[in-house]
Amino acid sequence: MGALKQALTALHTFERRTVRRQGLVADLGAAAVNLFRVAGAVQIHLMFGHVTTACDATANTLRHRWTPTVGVGPVWLNAASASIATDAINTIYVWSGAIAGQLVPGGLSVGYIQTELSPWAGNTLVLMAGVIDMVIGGGAAAVPGVIDWYILFTPMTGQSDIIVM
Repeated sequence: MGALKQALTALHTFERRTVRRQGLVADLGAAAVNLFRVAGAVQIHLMFGHVTTACDATANTLRHRWTPTVGVGPVWLNAASASIATDAINTIYVWSGAIAGQLVPGGLSVGYIQTELSPWAGNTLVLMAGVIDMVIGGGAAAVPGVIDWYILFTPMTGQSDIIVM
């Protein structure tokens, strides 16, 4: 029975996981907001945002960056979004997973996207320990709107994980 338990534990250790960081009202009012801490090494298959409180008319943009715990400085994960002004509840922000890919709202209708991004088509990200944050560009100091962020990932070691900040 011990060998079976060991095998099941090993199987579970490396299966895909999803983590959600619930948005806060203050997020869109700050220049940068820490979203997730990466522990160990992970492979990210998909990351998307879900608007849960409508954004106001301020012409803000947003993008993500990763700052490693050890080594070089911050690295942009995606290009800046188009304006998020007046984005409605249930707008979903996606990008291809390519480092230069732009973060865009899903195009078909609010709360629904048809995409080949599930999982990212060949553009998974491998990240070592560090922090993923969201950087807000343009606009006012305090902007209404709330965005929840989700990551689908696979841990690459038994100690790897993504933790909500």
